[in-house]
Amino acid sequence: MRSITHAASPASPYYSPHGTEYRTSKAALNILMTMYSARLKPEGVLVIGADPGLCATNFTGDAASLRNRGAAEPADGGNQVAAVIKGEKDVDAGKVIGVYGVSPW
Repeated sequence: MRSITHAASPASPYYSPHGTEYRTSKAALNILMTMYSARLKPEGVLVIGADPGLCATNFTGDAASLRNRGAAEPADGGNQVAAVIKGEKDVDAGKVIGVYGVSPW
């Protein structure tokens, strides 16, 4: 939802005029993460965005509906985040790691 590349491509499943405010806030997180990465890299700190993807949580109050839309189980999203925390994605510092690998800007 935060990728400008996807938002601008009619071929993308994320090409949609909906969710403007939500998507804008996610794009802002991209630049914040990028700037922290640049600022902290000289100190040896790696900054990596972890995107768990759409997960069937109770955030919306209807996890079943999310599953019907193809959402992953919450544990799967947790595994995405855990891979970053464990250092398995350190090579991709300064980027956002999602379900499909490095997410495009």
